[in-house]
Amino acid sequence: AVVIQWPWHDGANQIWKVVSKGNGLYELLNQNSGLALTAPGFSTSNGTRLDQETVTGADNQLWSFAN
Repeated sequence: AVVIQWPWHDGANQIWKVVSKGNGLYELLNQNSGLALTAPGFSTSNGTRLDQETVTGADNQLWSFAN
């Protein structure tokens, strides 16, 4: 499923579980679907469409946080 921005309505589809994978990397798992936030094709460009996909542990499902 494609991830889109939507006004907050407190739905389970808008809640993400942050799971540490070590070394400052995290998986983001959707509470509703249990799927991982994924950057298809390993793209890191601004404007890249994000999907929810089955958790694989691949690099395109690992995220870091920046200030």
